[in-house]
Amino acid sequence: NEAGGSHRDSYGGGIYMTGSSPTLTNVTIKDNSASASSYYAYGGGISMSSSSPTLTNVTIKDNSTKYYGGGIYMSSSSPTLTNVAITDNVAYYNGTWDDYGDGGGIYCYNASPSMENVTISGNTAGNNSGGIYCTTSTLVLVNCILWNNTPLSSCSINATFSDIEGGSDGEGNIDADPLFCDPDNGNYTLYDISPCVATGLNGANMGAFGIGCIGAITVDSPNGGETWELGSTHDITWTSIDFNESVMIELY
Repeated sequence: NEAGGSHRDSYGGGIYMTGSSPTLTNVTIKDNSASASSYYAYGGGISMSSSSPTLTNVTIKDNSTKYYGGGIYMSSSSPTLTNVAITDNVAYYNGTWDDYGDGGGIYCYNASPSMENVTISGNTAGNNSGGIYCTTSTLVLVNCILWNNTPLSSCSINATFSDIEGGSDGEGNIDADPLFCDPDNGNYTLYDISPCVATGLNGANMGAFGIGCIGAITVDSPNGGETWELGSTHDITWTSIDFNESVMIELY
């Protein structure tokens, strides 16, 4: 779908809501665009104004806009997002004098979104904040992942028990690669060895998805029982399955 025109602003390539409180459950909003050839464009996937929608188990991916909010644009709204993935969206316009586009994933203006178990990753903006751009807004994040968005988000958020690239003050927050299974192909489930597994509030996982793959390391040599003299040199070999991080081997 596409919202656009040459003589007006465009809002919501996929969904446009104003003064409403819809409930969206088990929905995918994908491959939509908000583009206006002469004016501004808001919300490639969703644009909302003065609304309080509830989104549960929703995926918002591969949407685009020329200006504000590749995935979601929200103004004077208070949405509730639970188990929502906002991935691989774009806010970009190559203008005559500069690159434009703010909030590849989300653009907030005078908004108060509440997010729990939300994954925001792989989003891009031409100007500011690939993940979340916000102004005069209050954002509350719990058990969320904000990772690998370009450029990094320049937004003040109230986050707890979340994985925030670049770090964020707040109880239980971490700044570590979440180890998505295959983000290049749109798979944002977690490896079983992810730092986001069981480290959220009350032992929950962080992000919209659970474990989707297993990383394994098997030590081939030594295999136990060997006696090595002090100062001697030996090879330690191992095989790995879907794992390329640093390895620590302890000898007893």
